[in-house]
Amino acid sequence: MVIQALIMIGVAALLGATFSGGLIGIIQLTIIAVLLGLGMGILSTTVALFVLKEESLTAAASLITMPLIFLSEMFIPLELVPNWVENFAAFNPLNWAVEAGREVITTKPDWSVVIPNSSYLVLMFIVSCALVLLAFRKYQKTL
Repeated sequence: MVIQALIMIGVAALLGATFSGGLIGIIQLTIIAVLLGLGMGILSTTVALFVLKEESLTAAASLITMPLIFLSEMFIPLELVPNWVENFAAFNPLNWAVEAGREVITTKPDWSVVIPNSSYLVLMFIVSCALVLLAFRKYQKTL
Protein backbone atom coordinates (compact mmCIF):
# COMPACT_ATOMS: atom_id res chain seq x y z
CA MET A 1 0.00 0.00 0.00
CA VAL A 2 2.82 2.39 0.84
CA ILE A 3 4.61 1.68 -2.43
CA GLN A 4 1.41 2.13 -4.42
CA ALA A 5 0.67 5.44 -2.68
CA LEU A 6 4.22 6.69 -3.26
CA ILE A 7 4.07 5.73 -6.94
CA MET A 8 0.82 7.68 -7.33
CA ILE A 9 2.29 10.69 -5.52
CA GLY A 10 5.41 10.48 -7.71
CA VAL A 11 3.36 10.35 -10.91
CA ALA A 12 1.27 13.30 -9.70
CA ALA A 13 4.47 15.27 -9.04
CA LEU A 14 5.79 14.39 -12.51
CA LEU A 15 2.53 15.67 -14.00
CA GLY A 16 2.98 18.99 -12.22
CA ALA A 17 1.17 18.57 -8.90
CA THR A 18 2.68 20.50 -6.02
CA PHE A 19 2.53 19.51 -2.38
CA SER A 20 2.81 22.69 -0.33
CA GLY A 21 2.58 20.61 2.85
CA GLY A 22 6.05 19.28 2.08
CA LEU A 23 7.40 15.92 3.17
CA ILE A 24 5.22 15.86 6.30
CA GLY A 25 2.11 16.34 4.16
CA ILE A 26 3.20 13.58 1.79
CA ILE A 27 3.78 11.20 4.72
CA GLN A 28 0.35 12.05 6.12
CA LEU A 29 -1.23 11.58 2.69
CA THR A 30 0.45 8.18 2.42
CA ILE A 31 -0.87 7.15 5.84
CA ILE A 32 -4.40 8.20 4.83
CA ALA A 33 -4.13 6.22 1.59
CA VAL A 34 -2.86 3.16 3.46
CA LEU A 35 -5.71 3.36 6.00
CA LEU A 36 -8.27 3.51 3.20
CA GLY A 37 -6.61 0.72 1.23
CA LEU A 38 -6.26 -1.60 4.22
CA GLY A 39 -9.81 -0.98 5.39
CA MET A 40 -11.30 -1.61 1.96
CA GLY A 41 -8.99 -4.58 1.35
CA ILE A 42 -10.02 -6.20 4.62
CA LEU A 43 -13.70 -5.62 3.79
CA SER A 44 -13.07 -7.25 0.43
CA THR A 45 -11.54 -10.25 2.17
CA THR A 46 -14.59 -10.41 4.44
CA VAL A 47 -16.93 -10.50 1.45
CA ALA A 48 -14.72 -13.12 -0.24
CA LEU A 49 -14.98 -15.40 2.80
CA PHE A 50 -18.77 -15.23 2.61
CA VAL A 51 -19.29 -15.59 -1.14
CA LEU A 52 -16.41 -18.04 -1.83
CA LYS A 53 -16.55 -17.38 -5.60
CA GLU A 54 -14.23 -15.09 -7.52
CA GLU A 55 -16.98 -13.95 -9.87
CA SER A 56 -19.25 -13.03 -6.97
CA LEU A 57 -16.46 -11.09 -5.26
CA THR A 58 -15.70 -9.18 -8.46
CA ALA A 59 -19.36 -8.27 -8.88
CA ALA A 60 -19.67 -7.23 -5.24
CA ALA A 61 -16.51 -5.13 -5.41
CA SER A 62 -17.75 -3.30 -8.50
CA LEU A 63 -21.19 -2.83 -6.98
CA ILE A 64 -19.62 -1.23 -3.90
CA THR A 65 -16.68 0.76 -5.27
CA MET A 66 -18.29 2.47 -8.24
CA PRO A 67 -20.96 4.27 -6.19
CA LEU A 68 -18.36 5.17 -3.56
CA ILE A 69 -16.23 6.83 -6.23
CA PHE A 70 -19.01 8.82 -7.83
CA LEU A 71 -20.75 9.71 -4.58
CA SER A 72 -17.67 11.38 -3.16
CA GLU A 73 -15.85 14.67 -3.57
CA MET A 74 -13.20 13.04 -5.73
CA PHE A 75 -14.43 14.44 -9.05
CA ILE A 76 -16.75 17.30 -8.15
CA PRO A 77 -17.08 19.60 -5.12
CA LEU A 78 -19.94 18.64 -2.85
CA GLU A 79 -21.31 22.18 -3.10
CA LEU A 80 -22.29 21.40 -6.71
CA VAL A 81 -24.12 18.10 -6.11
CA PRO A 82 -27.65 17.39 -4.85
CA ASN A 83 -28.12 17.30 -1.08
CA TRP A 84 -28.63 13.52 -1.03
CA VAL A 85 -25.17 13.01 -2.57
CA GLU A 86 -23.63 15.34 0.00
CA ASN A 87 -25.41 13.42 2.78
CA PHE A 88 -24.18 10.09 1.41
CA ALA A 89 -20.62 11.44 1.14
CA ALA A 90 -20.60 12.12 4.89
CA PHE A 91 -20.64 8.32 5.41
CA ASN A 92 -18.38 7.44 2.46
CA PRO A 93 -14.88 6.19 3.43
CA LEU A 94 -13.47 7.29 0.09
CA ASN A 95 -14.73 10.80 0.73
CA TRP A 96 -13.14 10.80 4.20
CA ALA A 97 -9.80 9.98 2.60
CA VAL A 98 -10.22 12.57 -0.16
CA GLU A 99 -11.09 15.36 2.27
CA ALA A 100 -8.30 14.51 4.72
CA GLY A 101 -5.79 13.92 1.93
CA ARG A 102 -6.48 17.24 0.26
CA GLU A 103 -6.01 19.06 3.54
CA VAL A 104 -2.73 17.48 4.64
CA ILE A 105 -0.90 18.46 1.47
CA THR A 106 -1.68 22.16 1.95
CA THR A 107 0.56 24.67 3.70
CA LYS A 108 -1.84 25.09 6.62
CA PRO A 109 -4.11 22.05 6.93
CA ASP A 110 -7.52 22.49 8.53
CA TRP A 111 -7.16 19.97 11.35
CA SER A 112 -10.91 20.15 12.02
CA VAL A 113 -11.26 18.31 8.69
CA VAL A 114 -8.18 16.05 8.90
CA ILE A 115 -8.62 14.65 12.41
CA PRO A 116 -12.28 13.55 12.18
CA ASN A 117 -11.91 12.08 8.69
CA SER A 118 -8.70 10.26 9.62
CA SER A 119 -10.37 9.00 12.79
CA TYR A 120 -13.25 7.63 10.72
CA LEU A 121 -10.72 5.77 8.56
CA VAL A 122 -9.06 4.29 11.66
CA LEU A 123 -12.48 3.26 12.98
CA MET A 124 -13.35 1.68 9.61
CA PHE A 125 -10.06 -0.25 9.76
CA ILE A 126 -10.85 -1.54 13.28
CA VAL A 127 -14.41 -2.52 12.36
CA SER A 128 -13.12 -4.21 9.19
CA CYS A 129 -10.65 -6.24 11.26
CA ALA A 130 -13.45 -7.37 13.58
CA LEU A 131 -15.65 -8.33 10.64
CA VAL A 132 -12.93 -10.33 8.90
CA LEU A 133 -12.25 -12.23 12.13
CA LEU A 134 -15.92 -13.16 12.31
CA ALA A 135 -15.85 -14.21 8.66
CA PHE A 136 -12.76 -16.38 9.26
CA ARG A 137 -14.48 -18.09 12.20
CA LYS A 138 -17.55 -18.78 10.07
CA TYR A 139 -15.37 -20.08 7.26
CA GLN A 140 -13.39 -22.37 9.61
CA LYS A 141 -16.62 -24.00 10.78
CA THR A 142 -17.38 -25.03 7.20
CA LEU A 143 -14.10 -26.94 6.84
